[in-house]
Amino acid sequence: MLTVAATNLPDVLDPALLRPGRFDRQLWVDSPDYDGRVDVFQYYLQKVKRDDSLTPERAALDTIGYSPAQIKHIVNESVVIAHQRGAQVASYEDFRAAMETYEWGLKRAASLHERG
Repeated sequence: MLTVAATNLPDVLDPALLRPGRFDRQLWVDSPDYDGRVDVFQYYLQKVKRDDSLTPERAALDTIGYSPAQIKHIVNESVVIAHQRGAQVASYEDFRAAMETYEWGLKRAASLHERG
């Protein structure tokens, strides 16, 4: 019997899964290099409307260490941001805003305490 499993978070796996005889082999897959990220961006960006400023090559330069799942999330978020500003296509600026949202979280209004 062959069982294949995958996770992006190996540190939170139940130790019972890792006992001898359960999953005897582990294969680690690193994040894609520049050429790999260009390929991933080509795949996901062909599915969205974007202007000429958002190219796979330019986006790949900004995403060192990102996984394909993270790249997909940021591309989708850039489309949402473009839509929120009323644009028909996503731009590089939308992409950078999506990266900030992904890295730092959503902006929130300042509370009364923060306003002083």
